[in-house]
Amino acid sequence: MRNFLLAIAFMVAVPLLAQLPPDAPKTQAQLSALEHRAKNNDVNAKYTLAYCYLNGMPGIVVSKPAKGKKMLKEAADAGHADACRLMFKLEPLKNMTYQEKALEAYKKIGTAEAIYKIADLYSVDREKCTRWLKTALQHGHSKAKADLQLYYHSMSTNGLSFEQWCNSLVPYEVSIREDKRVEMPMAVIDNVDSDIPQANKKNKNLFVVIIGNEQYDEVDDVEFAENDATVFERYCRLTLGAQPNNIRSYHNLTYARIGSAIRDMKDKVDVNKGQLDVIFFYAGHGIPSEDGKRTFLLPVDADGKDLSACYPLEKLYDELGNLGAKSVVAFIDACFSGSNRNDVALAHNRAPHMRYKTAVPQRKTVVFSAASSGETAWQYKEKQHGLFTYYLLKKLQETKGDCTLGELASYIESNVGNTSLDVNHKRQTPTVSPSMDIESTWKTFKLK
Repeated sequence: MRNFLLAIAFMVAVPLLAQLPPDAPKTQAQLSALEHRAKNNDVNAKYTLAYCYLNGMPGIVVSKPAKGKKMLKEAADAGHADACRLMFKLEPLKNMTYQEKALEAYKKIGTAEAIYKIADLYSVDREKCTRWLKTALQHGHSKAKADLQLYYHSMSTNGLSFEQWCNSLVPYEVSIREDKRVEMPMAVIDNVDSDIPQANKKNKNLFVVIIGNEQYDEVDDVEFAENDATVFERYCRLTLGAQPNNIRSYHNLTYARIGSAIRDMKDKVDVNKGQLDVIFFYAGHGIPSEDGKRTFLLPVDADGKDLSACYPLEKLYDELGNLGAKSVVAFIDACFSGSNRNDVALAHNRAPHMRYKTAVPQRKTVVFSAASSGETAWQYKEKQHGLFTYYLLKKLQETKGDCTLGELASYIESNVGNTSLDVNHKRQTPTVSPSMDIESTWKTFKLK
């Protein structure tokens, strides 16, 4: 019983998973960058994401314990010391091997903080725990003394004062290095993400809706979709001059929230009496019906089997066309061929590379799509973006946003087509679909 109480006391001093990792995200953009690092096997990023998913972070990350444990195990299996410790603490009897892995890893790190964490590994072993705390105290750890005092006051010490009892503890012999903690910077993957031209004036009549659906509950995630959305938002704000109150940027939307975003867009155009130019951007999964006659955006809570839970593309195009805006330009970085960005079948009842019937834009709408019927909309892993979105951003960067839609279309089609053949060895052919109302004029339109 005493050992149990001592364990509780020490866990109060050092709460499990309560120490915020230094690179924990403070914004959705930082979360997106962290996820990209994790997907490229950055072990520190995996550990931090495990923390986020296990604990949740209000306004940033929804708690997903199963996903957090899975990512924690991946980090632990790769040798991350804190991940090994926490794997052991979560299920001590089941995960004894992680205790030994954590011990060896912390010894190699060799800082006072690492020694302090070794004590936590032995929180139910009074002798080892107090000796490791004494070792950490000896090397200047700021919290070790308070934790030793917790032990002292919870046990019989035969009349010894705290100082006498503490002096009786024999520290372990370890090599200690200077404890230099450096906050990990968020990696900048490509200069298209950072070298963003700034407009000379604001565009009060530009309204932007951005959806980046990356983290799916039932199907594979869409790598880099959130980064696509995050960076495109920056270009709309900085390069195209859209005012912050005229930008709606969403990540990981359900069916209901997609509908809510569309209604908000409609209300905004109505309030401004049709004087707004609208840009709509979507990066995420798309899916065809089994017969290929209809296509849908896939909300993050859908699996593609029940099409009533998916957002019909024809419905979206009707809604965009009926906004009553001066113009609408839509960018859809998704394919509707039944595959994901890695060319893997999205749903068991859809074969990849399905040919499908394309929905038709209405009224003053022009739609840029990432791929043609039967093709995959690939990721560009080197650049941490969807291939289509990368070249959309690149053209906006090179021209400072001052290009016609015709010039933008030619640039995207040429560069995406060539890069897909070079990198993926498969074709990806972006398309542009203008409504009949602007079929002869859309090429002269500009985004700013």
